[in-house]
Amino acid sequence: MSTNQLRAQCPRCKGDMYEGKKNFYCINKNCNFALYKEDKFWTSKKKTLTRLRVESLLNAKEVKVDNLYSAKRKKYYSAYISFIDDGSNFVKWHLDFLTSSADKNNSIKKIENKSNESNIFYASDKNKLKLKAILEISDLQKQLSKDLINNNQNKSILNKIADIKIILERLVVIYTTEKNIEGEDKNEG
Repeated sequence: MSTNQLRAQCPRCKGDMYEGKKNFYCINKNCNFALYKEDKFWTSKKKTLTRLRVESLLNAKEVKVDNLYSAKRKKYYSAYISFIDDGSNFVKWHLDFLTSSADKNNSIKKIENKSNESNIFYASDKNKLKLKAILEISDLQKQLSKDLINNNQNKSILNKIADIKIILERLVVIYTTEKNIEGEDKNEG
């Protein structure tokens, strides 16, 4: 293993990942997957994308980062960060201010058990069920994308999947916004 080789695989083609001067990239020439050290998302939060963060993102699908800067609020905060890869040249970053994916899955299991016992849902339960649906669709999209990329299938299908991904991202933003508003309401009350 080269000193520049990461202990992680490319999420698109499962090729080896390497660290360059400005990015982390897949060694496979047919795959254009890369994460940039000075990505605008990270620099706006006064952070850089480090080797350890990339390995965590690729292996655990998320990384907890403390002391992220919010220019809007002029405050620092912590969040779990993950990314959505739609096959384009840049990934789309996602912040989760609440919990790790393991915590979300445990919450979702509790909600499912509660839901099976009763048809009564509370607002927060509905939000968690929305998130579960989003995560399931996102996983299906990733599997389809991998299959299509590996088999060099019809590009129009990939475009349709990318459109679905955009819709899912909007739902994630709505969910995150709803949770942030709920948190602000609790803090003010």
